[in-house]
Amino acid sequence: MKKFALLLALTTSLGLAQADNAPPDGAPPRGGAPGHNPALEAALKACEATLSSSSNQRPDATTMDACMTAKGYEKPAKPPVGSRPVGN
Repeated sequence: MKKFALLLALTTSLGLAQADNAPPDGAPPRGGAPGHNPALEAALKACEATLSSSSNQRPDATTMDACMTAKGYEKPAKPPVGSRPVGN
């Protein structure tokens, strides 16, 4: 009986631990990036393709910002809440 009670307690705690790992309501499915925007990604690729002079070179930030602004996207003043710092 003690073994059964111990097994029941362990099983219950493991079940609760798994339930705690579930994504919150409205979160993208696993593997999907938070804030995934296909239109934004298409605009980024178009600007990179237009402004890059070779496949190894990327446009500078000022030129890229101007291209994205022309496509209707403004650079945010601050990074999104909960995002990792750049370079880490």
